[in-house]
Amino acid sequence: MKQIRTGIPGLDDILDGGIPEKKVIMLTGYAGTGKTIFSTQFLVGGIKNQQTAVYVTFEETAQEIIDNTKNFGWNLDSLIEEKKLIFVEVFASEDSVRIVREVDDLTPLIERIKLAISRNNAKRVVLDSVTALLMALKSKDVVRRELHRLSAILKHMGCSILMISEVPEVSFEHASTVLSRYGVEEFVADGLISLYFRPEGMTRERYIEVKKMRGVHHKIGVYPFEITEHGIVIKPRA
Repeated sequence: MKQIRTGIPGLDDILDGGIPEKKVIMLTGYAGTGKTIFSTQFLVGGIKNQQTAVYVTFEETAQEIIDNTKNFGWNLDSLIEEKKLIFVEVFASEDSVRIVREVDDLTPLIERIKLAISRNNAKRVVLDSVTALLMALKSKDVVRRELHRLSAILKHMGCSILMISEVPEVSFEHASTVLSRYGVEEFVADGLISLYFRPEGMTRERYIEVKKMRGVHHKIGVYPFEITEHGIVIKPRA
């Protein structure tokens, strides 16, 4: 199985080379653990390797993501201008929310994403986050069915997909048992990566764990990581 490098220093070592190409990887974690930074870094890393990208955002606007990641040295404005990166803002207006809520499938959304992918022949896609999509649709059956359909279409188009899921915060000891907020998202994923906080004295340290990755021999356990001026960097375990 062909693997692609993630662009996250230290993660490819854990994954024995990278994530499997043309698969759905779910990234899960509490609010503030670094999911959006991870997602942007994944896309920027791909662009550096000639893999154009599409970022589908259900919560923040494109401008908010651009502003929030400027400190890492990623010039997203330039990448957008060069059509190496395309943003799809799903819930940017009340009309978008209303349209999604009034249908039983995600065909309009899927068509928007397909159009964006065709515009720059994207090879990496981020869906940030499916939690927001679930909240809008309010139907687990519809979301599970349509996420399967969306994933199959994007894979067929040659894309590797990073799907973001926000989970409720629990103690570090129980964090590994919480895979998603609604118990639906993980069933469409070929791989699962989790981000955690753990109290360390008066501070909270960040940790990452690869819980599953079909077709890839990966290392087991949690690894500490830092958010540096260059983005996420995973540290070797002591």
